[in-house]
Amino acid sequence: MDVKFYHLSYCPHCHRLKDFLESNNVSFELVDVTENLDLKQEIKNKTGHQTFPQFIIDGEFVGDCSSTIENFEELKEKYNL
Repeated sequence: MDVKFYHLSYCPHCHRLKDFLESNNVSFELVDVTENLDLKQEIKNKTGHQTFPQFIIDGEFVGDCSSTIENFEELKEKYNL
């Protein structure tokens, strides 16, 4: 399973979600898009979501900070996190 967490280094929501995922023992690849404008735009275009963080599993956007935390039990079950 490919689990990626796209974040901005200065974003408090990104830090909140990262801490939440780590405290729940979720393994993920952390991808900092702070200074990579091309990748940042590519991710926005791919997901249709304009803000960060973006939590993506197997190429599917599954949530930002609030929605990932809110739906964590469902995501945990669906993706066996």
